[in-house]
Amino acid sequence: MTPRILLLIALFLFSAAGYAQDADVLLEKEYTMEIAAAPLVEVLGMIRSNTGVRFVYSPSNLPVDQLVMVSAQDRTLREILDATFVPVHINYEVIGGQIALRWNPPEKRIEYTQTIRGQIVDQDTQTPLVGAHVIVSSLEPLQGASTDVDGHFEISGLPVGRHSLIVQYIGFSSLKIPELLLTAGKELVMNIELEALPLTLGNIEVAGTVDPLEPLNEVATVSARSFSVEHTQRYAASLSDPARMAQAFAGVSRSEDDLLNDVSVRGQSPKYTIWMLEGIEIPNPNHFGEEGYSSGGVNMLSANMLTYSDFLTGAFPASYGNALAGVFDVNLRKGNNVRPEHTLHIGVLGLEGSTEGPFSKKYSGSYVVNYRYSTAGLLTRTKILEEDVIGYEDVSFKIHLPTRNAGQFSLFGVGGISTNEDFAARDSAAWGGDPFGVDDGVYERRGIVGMGHTYVLSDNAYLKSTIAGFMEKEREEYFALDPATNYEQVSIDLEESVEGGVRGVSSLNWKRSAQNVFQFGVGASYLRFRYLFREKRQSINAPWFYTINTQSRAVTWRSYAQWMHRPSTALQLHAGVHVSGFSVNKETTVEPRFGLRWQLKDDQYVSLGTGLYSQIEPYGTYIVESEVDGAVFQPNRTLRKSKSWHSVLGYEYQFSPIARLKAEMYYNLGYDMPVGNRPGNSFSVVNSYYLYDIVIRTSGLSNDGKTANYGIDLTLERFFSDGYYAMLTGSVFDSKYTTIDGSRFSSRYDTGYMVNLLGGIERPFSKQKKNLVSVNGRIVWGGGNKYTPINIEASQEAGFGIIQDGARFAAQLEPYFRVDFGFNFTFNKPFLTHTLYFDAQNIFNQKNLADPFYNRVRNEIEINKQTGIIPVLGYRLSF
Repeated sequence: MTPRILLLIALFLFSAAGYAQDADVLLEKEYTMEIAAAPLVEVLGMIRSNTGVRFVYSPSNLPVDQLVMVSAQDRTLREILDATFVPVHINYEVIGGQIALRWNPPEKRIEYTQTIRGQIVDQDTQTPLVGAHVIVSSLEPLQGASTDVDGHFEISGLPVGRHSLIVQYIGFSSLKIPELLLTAGKELVMNIELEALPLTLGNIEVAGTVDPLEPLNEVATVSARSFSVEHTQRYAASLSDPARMAQAFAGVSRSEDDLLNDVSVRGQSPKYTIWMLEGIEIPNPNHFGEEGYSSGGVNMLSANMLTYSDFLTGAFPASYGNALAGVFDVNLRKGNNVRPEHTLHIGVLGLEGSTEGPFSKKYSGSYVVNYRYSTAGLLTRTKILEEDVIGYEDVSFKIHLPTRNAGQFSLFGVGGISTNEDFAARDSAAWGGDPFGVDDGVYERRGIVGMGHTYVLSDNAYLKSTIAGFMEKEREEYFALDPATNYEQVSIDLEESVEGGVRGVSSLNWKRSAQNVFQFGVGASYLRFRYLFREKRQSINAPWFYTINTQSRAVTWRSYAQWMHRPSTALQLHAGVHVSGFSVNKETTVEPRFGLRWQLKDDQYVSLGTGLYSQIEPYGTYIVESEVDGAVFQPNRTLRKSKSWHSVLGYEYQFSPIARLKAEMYYNLGYDMPVGNRPGNSFSVVNSYYLYDIVIRTSGLSNDGKTANYGIDLTLERFFSDGYYAMLTGSVFDSKYTTIDGSRFSSRYDTGYMVNLLGGIERPFSKQKKNLVSVNGRIVWGGGNKYTPINIEASQEAGFGIIQDGARFAAQLEPYFRVDFGFNFTFNKPFLTHTLYFDAQNIFNQKNLADPFYNRVRNEIEINKQTGIIPVLGYRLSF
């Protein structure tokens, strides 16, 4: 070997050793940098500006648009590069003081994929956020997208299954949305609102995150949470019903009747909880619900139509009115504006179909329509069931119509028909000694149609308006069957109510700064209503015990103003006032509201809410008629609205990103509550189950009643993560009312305590993890129903039940207990998703007690029992 060659080899080895030494020095140097999610090409530039290192690569062979994140505090360059490049499968090598990059992607397998897309806007102004980042944090490497000039984003090619999102925008709180279910049959379309941070320092972003279960209404600082369609389908025995789902929350008592979805909030009547749809108050949206009540058997708002909504249980902000206990603030989702999608559903409860899609490829508007028909109604029509008749059908829709310069319009509607007929045997021997049999029928029609409009006035203000017309008609009639006339029907009881009208609301949202947001609103409604009641007490041929046939009209109006102040990221204050009027009694109420939320530490919060609230009793309360010496008058015409002062103190400890403990103490002091107007009368409207209770009290009511509801609500919750969730809720409460003479009684809903333990697990069961199985359970334990003892001697003499009026709801049945269970299988096929589910309420068929009654045939007191097991099996196809 020549000396020249030996010299070249020595120089090469010396240089290689030098390069290796330089590489070690370069890679072991420490740096500090914080870079939010950004495309790889931008991150490389940021690393170079912080370190001076140059990168060598071929742009065509590197995923330069891939979103990556860099977070380093006194870390070596080697650690920074490993954290940046390893998740996206990029190899690097130091060559001559430069870093060469080479992409080595893994082999792709065939997967079922789907798309997540949507729009991101400023929560306070509804203006699109341009350049916001959406990151699918559940994937490695990370995938994501940035929003365009209209705030829209789209992430396609995602494998089906559970995914978590992180949404980031400079100057706004980051939003973490965990465990979204992506199926092959439907795209996931999201409308995301981000909350502005109150402070930014130069180019340093003030960190902040948002709990996905926080209410959509950012001013609601206490007693509020959001819920999604998936919650209504996940909780055992919820049956895709928001009201049945809410029965698992702290502060909510179960129904008195297992067949109903009653929601008693903090020991108050379900009638004091209202429903709002698209920002406007609506009549009772339930099949088989009583007039003036908020509950029923089956909710008309199909889960196929819902998007994220709020449920509030007290001390709500000034934008809400005419509610003493709770608010369901429900929103309908927009249809898919890119491709048509459909869902078919068959189950024990009914047949259902929905369709949605764009109007054209060149227009971003969309529609979604859902129709449902009860299985029982279908069996009746096909003569499979020939005795009793029970059935319902409903339809709901939303049409989204955006324009270029005139804002966004929407048309929406919900309507339903319900029928429940029960026929006695045409054989008197089957009546158990009763002198006559009884046929009864319930017929209901409800509907609302409305139009909404949102117009962005400027970069810091928008106007939102809604107008709707509504109608509800209910008729319930009982017929006695007389064997002497060949079982001819004779009417013995008729209750009929008709209500309809128009209601409109409008609100202006103005963001003066990141620290100060103002909202102003006005609303009004015009209503017409008619009521017909008549009843026979003694026999078929007896005269009517009373007859009421009256009608009237009313105008209500309201306005409000509220201010939200965020002096720092740790403190949020809101103050406002709600003013409302009612034309029937010519009363105007002024209701101040105040609340705060204070972050003590990174994981601990204290909240406070207080304010005055009023609610109009069912309209028939004010126009019932009484006759004295031949003169007819309305004794309740001047009754004032029922009122309550709420005070709530809350504490929340978020001991992990996916778990929290929440406690709230509350005291609600009610006044102007209508009660019987004579000393010794224990009647109060807080116990009235439906309008019939009030109508028969033709002697009139007085506003001298009071109520006191206080207690503690506890929630220990592990959010759905890593395939399972768990929640324990408990409430201990007291619910009392006072009559005109100062006597104090328990209310109908003073059951004392309620405990719910629920949870579930979900696991993939196919090779590609594209199919899912989930199992959910719930245990319910609470105080038994309260009831008023029956005076057996007086009942035997009168021939019907007579209560001990001075012992109103003084007795209580044994504790209530039941176990619910459900499971479902989700199968994903190309462009199809099959779901098979089973949901059972009271899986062990526990015979809980319902209420005592006087059996006039046996001349004794008996106790009705609650419904046993209610199994629901169904199949759903999405494509």
